Amino acid sequence: MFEQFKRHRNGGISALRFRTLIIGLLLLLLPPLIAAQESDPRPDAHEIIRQSLSHWRRNIDAARNYTFQRRTVEDQLEKDGDLKKSEIETYQISIIYDEPYEKLIARDDKPLSEKDQNKQEEKLNKFFEKQKNMSDEDRQRERDKKQDKFRREIADELPLMLNYQIVGEEEFNGQPVWVLSATPKSDYHSKSMAGKLLSKLSGKVWITKGDYQWVKAEADLADDFTVGWFLFKLRKGTHLEFEQARINDEVWLPKRTFVQGSGRIAVKSGYFRSLTEFSNYQKFSTDVKITGVAEVPSEPSATPEPK
Repeated sequence: MFEQFKRHRNGGISALRFRTLIIGLLLLLLPPLIAAQESDPRPDAHEIIRQSLSHWRRNIDAARNYTFQRRTVEDQLEKDGDLKKSEIETYQISIIYDEPYEKLIARDDKPLSEKDQNKQEEKLNKFFEKQKNMSDEDRQRERDKKQDKFRREIADELPLMLNYQIVGEEEFNGQPVWVLSATPKSDYHSKSMAGKLLSKLSGKVWITKGDYQWVKAEADLADDFTVGWFLFKLRKGTHLEFEQARINDEVWLPKRTFVQGSGRIAVKSGYFRSLTEFSNYQKFSTDVKITGVAEVPSEPSATPEPK
């Protein structure tokens, strides 16, 4: 994923695209769907965290069954907080050969021009052809490399890199939850890039009592986070929020992320605010047949058919 930080637009790295990657990273790191388990009404904080991470793989499988839309508002801010510039992008996330694909469908809440639509269709078709020509084993290998191995490493590190403490019990959207504080351990040193970012966060998490799901998280960067010498830097005090919602009484999926702070991307620096909302979740039918150049669902589904 961090190889994508090296891409340039108009001679520089895109702040919009880079912060989208950061949000995507945060979503990958947050614990997924957890099966309900019987436990003591008030386990200790680390037991709650352990339980919440113990079935992380279930959500990876369940999330692949859903398509959705993602709308991100990226604001560049003046030092006093006034708005300098705003960009809005909306994506349709579909499933192609078991792989999620993001297709840009709107900018600034307006449909793309015909030219841009054609570009998006070309990208979609290239991705489709690539996936079609891969074996099931190759696709699984790519999945393991991009997601499964990454999430497994983070799940292993999360209980080790932060100190957790129960600070309250309340209701969140009708769900009884534990509220836990999380602070970095000064003596823990992560080897992964994502772990290094997480180890600098200090905040709270809201975890359901019934199924040990992270429904909400708020955190602040306790120290500067830097990638490379000049490539990227998030400054101390950057604030992050995350919320999930239960979909179809089956799975918890992202509802909202929010990031506000300051930092530097390549030679540019400044203040920013990013809000991402997820909507239109639809169950995807995996019962499909392959007919040459396109996947044709054997029954109605949310999968787009490449042109």
